[in-house]
Amino acid sequence: MPFVTRINDDTIGVCNPGFDCCAHTRHGRNSEGSPLFEVEGQLVQLVGHSGPCNCPHGGTYESIEGSRLIEVEDIPVTLIGHTTVCRDCGQEGHHITGSALMDVAF
Repeated sequence: MPFVTRINDDTIGVCNPGFDCCAHTRHGRNSEGSPLFEVEGQLVQLVGHSGPCNCPHGGTYESIEGSRLIEVEDIPVTLIGHTTVCRDCGQEGHHITGSALMDVAF
C-alpha cells in the first residue's frame, strides 16, 4: 500500500515547455501541506497543493490525484504514486517519497 506524502517529500516527472533541451526529467519537492494533519512532524500534502520543479526552466507542479479513503476537510491526501502536473508545461509526474508511518490504500 502507498505511503502518504508530506512537505519535503519528492516528486519526479517530465518537463517539456518546448525548448531545445526538452523533453527531460524534472524533480520537485512538496512545499505545501495541511496544518490539520501531520505525520512524523511534517504537514501532509493534499490534492491542489504544490511545490517547485527543480529543472532548468523552474516552474511549479501541483498534486492532482489523492486517496479515496483519507481526506482532510474534504480534500484527498496525496500518496506515493499519485499524479502531479507541471503548471507551466502541463506534463505529468508522480510522488516518489513519503512516510512509512501512514500506510493507506489508494
